[in-house]
Amino acid sequence: ISTFEYVAVYESGDAIKVIHVQNQKDKTIPTKFTDFDDIFFCEPGRAINVLFSQVLPWNTLVLGCRRGIELCLIGEVPDKPGQFLFNLDERCRAEMPYQDGDPSYPVGMCIDYTYEKPTVIGESTIPPSPVLIALTSESVLCSFKLLNYHKTENLVHPIETPAAVPPTRTNSLIPLKKPSPAQAPADPPKLSLFGAPAVNNLSKPKSTSLFDNTNTP
Repeated sequence: ISTFEYVAVYESGDAIKVIHVQNQKDKTIPTKFTDFDDIFFCEPGRAINVLFSQVLPWNTLVLGCRRGIELCLIGEVPDKPGQFLFNLDERCRAEMPYQDGDPSYPVGMCIDYTYEKPTVIGESTIPPSPVLIALTSESVLCSFKLLNYHKTENLVHPIETPAAVPPTRTNSLIPLKKPSPAQAPADPPKLSLFGAPAVNNLSKPKSTSLFDNTNTP
């Protein structure tokens, strides 16, 4: 939960128990342990999978387990030190629905802080609230609104929609150029045995006689 505060979960028989641990900055003050015991009312014979999701401004933790159908809340109470397990009213509990008479269990959850519609309670309306979204073992998405009457700050932050950019229209047309045929690469020069370029077309040497004195000085 924080640097000095965390939650430990362990298995005891068929139960999944939760302990809140509060360390103190002052080393002379002993660590405080709060044992919440089996808050999920676990059913035996199922895999262990504990889920956590924190509402940081409220210092509240939402917990779920694949052995229990109900999500639980642990958090602060005004003017009382420590963490407490909230005992919610029956109509306010986050329970997974039954499918064909069989219970379903939470396998994943998250909190949405972008919900924009106001919350209606009876005949009154309050500002938008965060929404807890849970996925059940039967692949059903369930949503629950989170309300805190002790802390009224707004936690919802709607997604800002970017301004639409008007399309631009141009009347000028760009002419397309006809691609030029590819030129065949030139043949590499042929080399003689001595490394000099070989001459393909040898000109016939000029014939001279033994008595030609044209080169005589």
